[in-house]
Amino acid sequence: MKKQVKRFAYLLLSFMLLVTTMLGLAGPVSAGGSTKNTPTLPTPPALPVALNTLASGDLVVFAGWAWNVLDPSTGYLLRQRAYGSDQPFDSTDSQTFDPSSPTNIAYYLNNTFYNSLPAADQALIQPHSWTTGNETDESSGSVTCKIGLISLSEYKEYKDDMNSNLSETSNWWTRTPASDLTGNIWTVGALPLFNKAPQIFEAPYPANKGGLVRPALYLDPNVLVSPERYSKSIFDLIGSATASSTEPAIQVNINGSPLQMDVPPTIVNGRTLVPLRAIFEALGATVQWNAADQSIVATKGNITINLQIGSTTALNNGAQVTLDAAPQIVNGRTLVPARFVSEALGAQVNWDATNRQVNITTTS
Repeated sequence: MKKQVKRFAYLLLSFMLLVTTMLGLAGPVSAGGSTKNTPTLPTPPALPVALNTLASGDLVVFAGWAWNVLDPSTGYLLRQRAYGSDQPFDSTDSQTFDPSSPTNIAYYLNNTFYNSLPAADQALIQPHSWTTGNETDESSGSVTCKIGLISLSEYKEYKDDMNSNLSETSNWWTRTPASDLTGNIWTVGALPLFNKAPQIFEAPYPANKGGLVRPALYLDPNVLVSPERYSKSIFDLIGSATASSTEPAIQVNINGSPLQMDVPPTIVNGRTLVPLRAIFEALGATVQWNAADQSIVATKGNITINLQIGSTTALNNGAQVTLDAAPQIVNGRTLVPARFVSEALGAQVNWDATNRQVNITTTS
C-alpha cells in the first residue's frame, strides 16, 4: 500500500512539473518565495555592419533613396527607382558612355545627378572604370567617372537579385551599345501582366529617344550600414566609422532669419528633419498631434498635410506622397522632413552643403 502511495505521489509531482514547464511558469523564485514571469525585454537595436557584409539583393538607403546592392564586396549599387525625367542616352546618337560630352547621359549623371547629392554623400562615392564596349565585348573600352549605368552583362548577372525591386515598367538605359543597330543602346524593362509577375525584357533602343535613368555607383565597401527598424533586408547608410564629428550644426533659415528650435535638426537618409511645431508655425500653419496613432495634421488655408511617425507615406491635400525620410520622435520631440513640409506649404527650399544650412523662402 505504501509503495502505491509513493508511486502515485511521484507521478503526481512529475505531472505538475511537466504542466508548469509547458505553461512557462517555471522560473526564478523571488525573495518573497513566489514565482513570477520574467518580463520580456525589448530586442536591442542591431549593431552597424559594413556594407561588404550584406547580400546581393539587399537594399541600402543612400542620399535619401533606396539602392539595390549588386555586389557588396565592391560596394556596387543600382538606384531602385529612376532619377528625374526620361533622358536620351545621347541626343547626337552616340553609342558611347562619355562623361565629357554635354549631350551624353554620362555627363548628365556626373553633373546634374551628382551635384544634387549632399556633399557628405558625394564624399563616399568611389571613382570607377566603367566598360563602354558593346554586348559582344563590353571590356573593349572604358571610361573613369563616379556615376555610371549598369551594363547589359551586369544586368543578366544580377537580375535575379533585383527584379523583385523593379519599380518602373518602361525601358531604362544600360551603358551597353547594340552591336548590330547603329545609334541604339541596350535597354531593360518590365511589362506588367495581369495577376502575374512583370515580364522582363531586354531590347535595343534609339539613343536619341527618352528612357529611364537608374544611376549606378560604387561606395566604399567598408562604409557602415544599420538595419532599418521595419525590415531585415533594408539598411540605412551611416557613413564611415572614422567620420568627423566636428561638422557645424545644421541651421535652418526662413526668409533669411534663423528658425528658433528647442532641439537641433538632424539628418536621416540624407534628409534634414526639424522640430514639428517650430517649422509649421513659422510657415503659418496650425498643427494637431494625435498621440493615439502618432499622426500629425497640419493646415494652412486650403492646404492640409497628414503625416505619421515612422511612415514614409504622407498626404498632401489627400494626394499620397512618398517621403525620403519618415517623421520620427527623437529625445521626446517630433521631427519632420523640412523640404517636404516647406514645399507642401508653398515655400522654396535650398540646401547649402558648404555651410550646412537649409534656406527656406516663402512666397507670401
